[in-house]
Amino acid sequence: MPNYVPSRLKDDLPVKKLFSVHYFEYSKTYRFIGESHPFWEMVYVDKGEANVTAGEREFTLTQGHAYFHAPDEWHNITSNETAPGVAIISFECLSPTMEYFRERTLPVGQKQKELISKIIAEFVNGYETPLNVVFCEKPIRRKEPLFGSDQLIRAYLSALLISFIRELGTPKQYTAISVNEQNARLSVMLSYMRARVGSKFSVSDLQKCSSLSRASVDRLFREAFSMSPAEYFIHLKTERAKQLLREGSYNVSQIADLMGYSGIHFFSRQFKKVTGMTPTEYSRSVKALLPEGLSPGNNG
Repeated sequence: MPNYVPSRLKDDLPVKKLFSVHYFEYSKTYRFIGESHPFWEMVYVDKGEANVTAGEREFTLTQGHAYFHAPDEWHNITSNETAPGVAIISFECLSPTMEYFRERTLPVGQKQKELISKIIAEFVNGYETPLNVVFCEKPIRRKEPLFGSDQLIRAYLSALLISFIRELGTPKQYTAISVNEQNARLSVMLSYMRARVGSKFSVSDLQKCSSLSRASVDRLFREAFSMSPAEYFIHLKTERAKQLLREGSYNVSQIADLMGYSGIHFFSRQFKKVTGMTPTEYSRSVKALLPEGLSPGNNG
């Protein structure tokens, strides 16, 4: 009989404790009072821009970038007139390797973005603490959490840290030229859609700007976003509408018109289909995060 000898699996970045998981969609006038704590905190700007204070440093964290606040570093975050969307994850990792992240602003690629989304999703599966609670002194577990949610949070968070270390500063390599070309064409189509988010949409327009067949256009979007081009365009409109609601410069009727909808009722139905809330309900949820006396669009 063979004498099997196992290999003990190393844990280079052991994440043992989770303090909080947040996702905020701030108004453009949001101001946090600042704090410090003896654990790491990752701040990722998903949309817009945010002004960040880290110790004695002040800088703008732009869309698609993350910053790691080291333990006991005093920090603060404020909106930068762009009504940003921000994910915040606070955790304990005592590995000396974490020094890699100290005072570093990191680009967040598609892989890291997916891992952050998975962490947020598993937090919702395992905890009933709302994602937009400003101060979370202790996450409240669900009475019946989804099986394995804690383990997946730890696994995804470890994978996120490892992926940053492996990929930072390394140009992305594609397995084939055709994949590179497809990504380039997808980027062209996304730019086209974003530039026309307030107007009509046609798949044939995407075919023209990408020189792809209708089937190839549809396949690229389903592979990248798990939805059709038309569905993705609705999500783009909704995200822009959410930003306008947070900024507070237009009412719901005006935003419906700016987004190219024929009427407020159709706009509200599509908005609720994507977000689970009507535009009015969403606007109220944003205002609930503001200090008393402030409202979106009011600089105080």
